[in-house]
Amino acid sequence: MKKVTRRKVLKAGAASAALLATGCSLLPKKTKDERAVAGNITLNERNKYDFIVIGSGPGGGPLAVRLVQAGYTVLLLEAGDDKEGKFSRIPAAHGRAVDDPLLSWNYFVSRYNKQANGDCHPFDQQNSKFVQSRNGILYPRASALGGCTNVNALIHLYPDHQDWDYIMRITGDRSWGSEFMYQHFRRLRSDLKTAADVDAITKKTHVKEFEKGWLHLEQSPLSLIMKNGSSTLRRHVLAAAREEGILNEIMQKAFLEGYDIMDPNSPDYLGHKRNGLYNIPINSKNGKRTGVREFILEANEKYKDRLFVNTNCLCKKLIFDPQNRRKVIGVEYARGSKLYQASSPENASLYDNSYSSEKSKNNSYQIEEAFVTKEVIVSGGAFNSPQILMLSGIGDQSRIPKTITPTAHVPGVGLNLQDRYEVTVVSELKKPIDIINNCKFGDTREGNDPCKDSWEKNPTGDLYSTNGVAVSWIKRSSKDKKTPDLNIFGLPGAFYGYKPNWSKEAYNSKYFSWAVLKGHTKNIAGYVALKSDDFRDTPEINFRYFFDGTQEGAEQDLNDVLAGVKAARAINDNVDDPSFLQQSLNTINNLINKTNEPLLPTIEKEVYPSKNVLSDDDLKKWIQQEAWGHHASCSNRMGNFNKDPYAVVDSKFKVRDTEGLRVVDASVFPKIPGLFILVPTLVISEKAAQAIIEEYRKV
Repeated sequence: MKKVTRRKVLKAGAASAALLATGCSLLPKKTKDERAVAGNITLNERNKYDFIVIGSGPGGGPLAVRLVQAGYTVLLLEAGDDKEGKFSRIPAAHGRAVDDPLLSWNYFVSRYNKQANGDCHPFDQQNSKFVQSRNGILYPRASALGGCTNVNALIHLYPDHQDWDYIMRITGDRSWGSEFMYQHFRRLRSDLKTAADVDAITKKTHVKEFEKGWLHLEQSPLSLIMKNGSSTLRRHVLAAAREEGILNEIMQKAFLEGYDIMDPNSPDYLGHKRNGLYNIPINSKNGKRTGVREFILEANEKYKDRLFVNTNCLCKKLIFDPQNRRKVIGVEYARGSKLYQASSPENASLYDNSYSSEKSKNNSYQIEEAFVTKEVIVSGGAFNSPQILMLSGIGDQSRIPKTITPTAHVPGVGLNLQDRYEVTVVSELKKPIDIINNCKFGDTREGNDPCKDSWEKNPTGDLYSTNGVAVSWIKRSSKDKKTPDLNIFGLPGAFYGYKPNWSKEAYNSKYFSWAVLKGHTKNIAGYVALKSDDFRDTPEINFRYFFDGTQEGAEQDLNDVLAGVKAARAINDNVDDPSFLQQSLNTINNLINKTNEPLLPTIEKEVYPSKNVLSDDDLKKWIQQEAWGHHASCSNRMGNFNKDPYAVVDSKFKVRDTEGLRVVDASVFPKIPGLFILVPTLVISEKAAQAIIEEYRKV
């Protein structure tokens, strides 16, 4: 991809410089008569576009570009900055990126219903990640061009076919069938081998610009750890392989065949999902993070007359036609830096005390309006999209402040909030992991980072070109599951979940963590609600863990997470088990021409939850207390309006009882799909683009 510098993107003359001084970037600024839209209609008003997309993350960012590629003018509004985070490009430093005050949006959520006095539930207060001053659990998001794709762990795992087929059944829309949805995923990828492959996937001899792939995925070879890594990491991978019963297969393929662990996004795996060890692809190119942000910047450089990106612009509310209060005709937004409570200096200072100086900066803003000839598309994510709808009078009118003018009674807005459940098993090691012992993962405040220097010289195949995950074990929590519902992945360091400055503790070579992620959760009881009518306030967020109205569903989720914790502990038991390791290590050493390593104990002790938590009942209580998630979804669920009174959007992403309005992001899923949310969100962005383009091409 052609490198697009920030200087090139922001170059817009003196007039643009004046706008930049207000704290909001305009990428790029054009004169009144420079924009033309499909259909040869010339727009002379500066603030009028075919489409406005609110939010530049994985739902809105690619959608905006696809619409521009199809010939339409688009205003893309982003509440964050256009600057690239200091750590974002380094895949292995994604934890540092989450902690970067430039990008961070810090929500503080409840996982259980609060007590009568307003205090959080005891399970929340006892959580090791509870922030007393905020009366909640930290839930980190990102505010920047590209959204959370700037800071996430880069994991791209396709969901289950059954997830798409479920949407097809409840909506009656055959285009949501799994055979069609997988084609969207294949088409958006740019890392396909040949042009013929692209043509075969799209089933066309000519691929239009808005159908060409842009997402580049890579897999780090297992040999990076097995051949070049430390014995500690090798032993953890082998211990997991033994637990899964594929030890010999892993050894054979990793060493004799130079084998990259099977791609879990391949048609073969997706058609016959089974337990196994996998190397999940990440969105990088030549060892550096690349994704939604780069896609937007490249399009902005190429389509200067059609794509307009306003950063540091926070949506206030939707604008309705005075003659038709159900028809959305524009957006009212605030131009200014760090206006939203989640990005306030007070919250940022939780990560970095030096950032408190931001309090003295001018936090003023100006209100502006923009209008559309076609539609407004809300893509703010599971928290912000329902908030924007409710601030605009769309939602359950009994839950919206009386100071907001009602526009449409859509009772499902903000309900059905869902997430995964995650916990970790953390062990202290006898000695540090040697290959990362001197790595600072991009943080050079205490000296140089030799590992970063190595990565910058040759990123491809470098340790920093990985996301830090040594191996992923995808498995069923019990034999009766139709598809694997657990992902247990091992990573060097001490990862206890998200709390302020968590990365400073996590990047510690003296520890190793097994993260347990539970998918296909049954909890549908969470909600997002307005605290006030102030668009700068964060909403009230409560996931209502392990409760969906039936004890059976909650108990099943809890038992499944428990099975994952036990599986992680079983791996650790294998790590220092001499009954198989000596032979395995000897074989490995012979294959990679190294002197036999002595079979010394690797694990000092389990520190989290610790061996003091042993019984099933104690572990369940610990899980309820410590679990977290970071895949918030489903708060504007999709469904059939005639059958589901709580469906917010239909199968074409159109919002109930409104005109000219859609929602395209993770909030529209009726059930949280698969094990990781990013790929499903990118896929529905592609699907929405196709639906919109087809609809307006018929006009």
